[in-house]
Order: sequence, then structure tokens, then C-alpha cells
Amino acid sequence: MNKCLFFLKCIAICLILFSCSKENQFTENQKKIIRLYNEIYSSKYKINSNQKRIIDSLESYSKVEDLPFKTVVKVAKIFDYQKEGKELLLMKEIISAEQNLAIYPNDSLFYHVILAKANYFKNSGNYDESLKNYLKAKKSAVSIGDTLKISGVLANIGQLYYQKNDLKTAISYSNQAIAILKNNTSQPPYLIASHTLANIAGMSGKFDEALRIDETCIKICDDLDADVLKVMFLDNKANCYLYSNQLEKAELAFKECLAIDLKVKHKKQIADTYTNLANLHAFKGNEKLMFDYINKSAKIINQINYKPGLLKNYALLQEFYEKNNNFKEASKYSKDYLKVYKELMNEKKETTQAVYQVIHQKEEKEKLILEKQLQYEEAKIWIGIILFALVVIAALFYYKSKKQKADLMFQSKLNEVKLTTKLHEQKIEISRELHDNIGAQLTFINSIIESLRKSDGIKDEKNKMKLAAVSDFTKQTISELRDTIWVLNPNNLNGEELRARMINFIKNAQDSSEQIKFKSNIDINSDLNFNSKFGITIMRVFQEIINNAVKHSNANKVTIDVLTKNQSLSISIIDDGVGFNLDDVDGNGIHNIKNRVSQLDGTVDILSEKSKGTNILISIPL
Repeated sequence: MNKCLFFLKCIAICLILFSCSKENQFTENQKKIIRLYNEIYSSKYKINSNQKRIIDSLESYSKVEDLPFKTVVKVAKIFDYQKEGKELLLMKEIISAEQNLAIYPNDSLFYHVILAKANYFKNSGNYDESLKNYLKAKKSAVSIGDTLKISGVLANIGQLYYQKNDLKTAISYSNQAIAILKNNTSQPPYLIASHTLANIAGMSGKFDEALRIDETCIKICDDLDADVLKVMFLDNKANCYLYSNQLEKAELAFKECLAIDLKVKHKKQIADTYTNLANLHAFKGNEKLMFDYINKSAKIINQINYKPGLLKNYALLQEFYEKNNNFKEASKYSKDYLKVYKELMNEKKETTQAVYQVIHQKEEKEKLILEKQLQYEEAKIWIGIILFALVVIAALFYYKSKKQKADLMFQSKLNEVKLTTKLHEQKIEISRELHDNIGAQLTFINSIIESLRKSDGIKDEKNKMKLAAVSDFTKQTISELRDTIWVLNPNNLNGEELRARMINFIKNAQDSSEQIKFKSNIDINSDLNFNSKFGITIMRVFQEIINNAVKHSNANKVTIDVLTKNQSLSISIIDDGVGFNLDDVDGNGIHNIKNRVSQLDGTVDILSEKSKGTNILISIPL
């Protein structure tokens, strides 16, 4: 009887939350909960200085209420945590609300909970789990018959595909979301879908189209007082102006963003906007203001331990120093970037584990509830000691069998981990031996050779030349040994590490050649992962080409471009040196380059003429 009463109350809440025509059916306390919930819901995209007070009041009022009203409060807290970016608290509240809704269903509340869950996974990069929950939310919206909710799901799916860089699908879903609304532009789904379309237009270089969408939606946001959404369009507007070289307009738009961020007191967004302003002044060549804004951003980042913001700052400083040919500082920030990036990945891993632990706890609670319900039903149906004993025996046998299977699986996984760990330890031991023993001996030999070369005891030029050749060979061997140690040490090699080594090698080449000026642009996807064979082969080819340019080209300028694009790694090295005729070249240098690139299924194009320099272009599929 009580369960039926709760269920009827829950259905009634769905009708009352957005319509007050039947408010007299509820107590005064319940009316307050509904009124405050509606206030939180209606201000999801607005600045509400009373939000914390409202949440506190809702929790206080819900203490004396039944589970359906406690669920209403949980959904209100979900809206609050989404706005403030409190991810772990958000997921805990989502799971708790799901548990309540499993007992006392409510389609409207379920939609908001599942949509928030999908958004959480989208923001954390788990796109498969996100899409699965978006489809659940869409199914719920269709069952309710609410076109606004359907449009909301489609708009968010459009955002998901935009983040996955599937622009065609993102445009399709965004247009579907807008079409469903039938020109009702005053709704959040219209703004979310339009923001996706504006972003795609901007990143495609269609700045006029992007700015038209931004201006239209900024006016709508002003009419709705939706500053939380307005700041998205201001940010896109500022970036369109920035990359179309309208720097003064870009600065005004970024400062508008900053004003809203300060008003909302969202520290992460404030730090990001300061970084955007620093980037703007880097474009303008105003070094002082660039560093002023970076320092402001860094102060907030340190207060809240905001590692994504720190990565943006390091990337900006690295690019700034590279453009100014200060490779030492560029290399420093490249290493700092890599260090923080690894820390961030570890933190994300820990957060994900924590979330899945909460999900596991939820599943265990649901399992416990189901087991209790099953025992209750069996107690009513199955009467008799013999039948009850059979059920118990069957259950024990099932759990024993399941435990045995679990133990076998665990042992298998444990053996696999032990083997992997042993192999990893062997690799580390080999690299340590190479570094401490062979590396030290080679360095010692090289220092002796250098001392002999510079001593007065050897005056024969031929002997000096032989010593110089041995010294160069020893240095090359040490360099190759270091590359081998680099490949052996890490668990995984990635694009950022390859990029750092290339920059370091260019710096060393620059230091060894006073005549040649190196200009480089190394843009390798930091998420790129590859095996040791790929890494060492790429570095050997890269080093061979640079060394050839230093030794043989007699060039004044060497231009290096390395980038990842369209599932391939492209390396272009151009010098303005003496050039050569390919048919007249002796030795293994060109052959080695072509052979190594072919091992990676890549291609090499070499263009060179005497007195016209050399152009080498390499393309390797990823």
C-alpha cells in the first residue's frame, strides 16, 4: 500500500514540477521543495547568487520527506554540480538519484539524470559511454513526448561528435536539434546546437558565418539573461577575430568573457580567459602584456591545481620561444608540458577509477536490493523446508562455481601482470647497464681522444685527423646509445617525447654550427603512441638528414617542418646549400634513409640540384 502511494506521488511530481495548477495537493513543505527546484532548473544557464542557499534549503526541507521528494532534491544538486564543474560529486549524486528512480520511477527526472550522466562522460572523453546514455535520454524524451527534451539530446550529441572531430555528423545532429524546435530560438538546445555550428564554421576558416551565428545567439542570451551560455559565443567570437587578424575586436570579446567569468566566479574559466588574452598579446607582439596575463592565469591555476590550464600556458610559452629561436627555453617548457601532461593523465585515471568504484558500489546495492526482494517473494511462494533447502543448495553451488571461475580468471590476470612486470624490469635493467657501463666507458674513451688531439705531443696532421674521426665516431655512438636507452626506458613512447627529442637535437646541431641558422616547426600530436621500432627509426632518419646538412651542405639556413596530419607523419627538411646530383652521390647515407623509411611503409622524395640546395620530404603512415 505504501509503495503504491509513493508511486502515485512520484507521478504527480512529474506533472507538478512545471505546472502549479495542482499545488494544493501537497503540503507546504513539499510546495517549497517544488518551488525551489523550479528556481534551480530555470537558472541552469544564469548567474544565481542564491544558488547555494537554495540547495541548503532544499536539503533541509527534504529531510522529513519520502524518497520521491528526496530524488527531486538530488536532481537539483545535479544541476548545481554541473554548473560548478564538480565532477566527482556530480557522478555520486547521479548514481544515488538512479538508485532512487529504480525504486520509484519518474520519466522527467530520469531524463535529466541520464542527460547529466551522458554529459559527464562526454566531458571526460569516454564517448562510447556518453553516447549510450544520450540514447537512453532520447528514448526517455520520446516516451514523454517532449520535443524540447529530444532537441536537447540531439544538440548534445552534436557536441559529442564535434569533440570527436567528426564534423559532418556533428553538423547533422545540430541541424536536427534546431529543426525540431521550429524556429523557437529562445530555448537552450537551439543555443547549444548553434554553438557547435559556430565552432565548426570558425575552425573551418568561415569566420563571417561563425561571427553571424555568434552575434545572433549573444543577443538571444542577453534576452534570456543566460550569461553561462553567452560566454561560449563570446569565446568563439574572440577566437574568430583573433585568427582573422582582427586583434582589437578579439581583445574586446575576450574581456567581455572575462567580465562574465569574474561575475560567475568560475576560476577555471577565468584562468583560461587570461591565457587567451596572453595568446592575443603574443599575436600582437606585446611581450610585457603577454607575460602579465600568463602570470595572472598561473596564480589562479596554482590556487586550484588546474593542470589543463597549466598545459595551455606551457604550450603558449613553448610556441613563443620557438618563434623567437630560443630553443633552450622552448625545450624547457616542452619538458614541463610533458611532465604535467603525464601527471594529468594519472589524475584522470585515478578519477575514472573512483567513478567506476562508485558505479560498482551502486551495482552492489542494486544487487543487494534485488536479492532481498527475491528472498521475500520466495518466502511467500515456496513453502516447505525441502524446497527451501534445495534453493539454498543451488545458490551455494552457483556462488561456489562463480567464485572458482573468478579465482581462475584472477590467477590468469595475475600471471599476465607478473610476466609484463618482469619484462619491464628487464628492459629497465638493460637500459641502466647501457647507461652506467657502456655509456660511461664511451664517454671516458672520447675524453681521452679529445685530450690527445689537443695535446702538443701529436703533431702529425694525419694522426690528428684519425683521432678526430675516432672522436666523431665515438660521439655518434654515444648519441645512438642514448636513443636506444630512450626507447627502452618508457612504458609507452608518445608524440610529445619524440617532439622533445627532435627539438633537443636541433638545438645541439645549432650549437655545433655557427654558419647554419635553423628554423623549425615541430607539431606532433601529443596523443600519438608508437612502439620502440618506430621511435628509433624516425630519430635515426631525422639525425641522418640534419647531420648531412651540417657536414656537407655548406648552407646558411635549414628549415625543418614536422607535423602529424591525416593519419600520417610528415617531415620536410630544406637547406639553401650547395646541393648535389643524386646520380653522383656515393655512400650509404641516402640508401639508409630510404631503407629505414620503407621499413615503416613510408615514402621519401629528394629534390636537389647543384648550387640550388636540397629539399627532402618524408611521409610515414600512422
